[in-house]
Amino acid sequence: MQIALSTPATAIGVELSETRFNCSMKARAELIRRKILLDTSKLQFRRENIVDTNISNGTVFFLCSTCFSDELMQKLNG
Repeated sequence: MQIALSTPATAIGVELSETRFNCSMKARAELIRRKILLDTSKLQFRRENIVDTNISNGTVFFLCSTCFSDELMQKLNG
């Protein structure tokens, strides 16, 4: 959210957990309701497995990977 609000970039969050995805969508909706996020295309969320997500158009990536297995890290590095 910080990227979408403070830079010209588009931010896309990918979350496997339904609970965290729903929290993200609620926070996004609140930013829109308060007219803080004016260009809604700048902030998107996908409920997907990061391994299956097409990230070919991305330029900068942030992963909270403290609990990722070595196998998953190898796939992401791939």
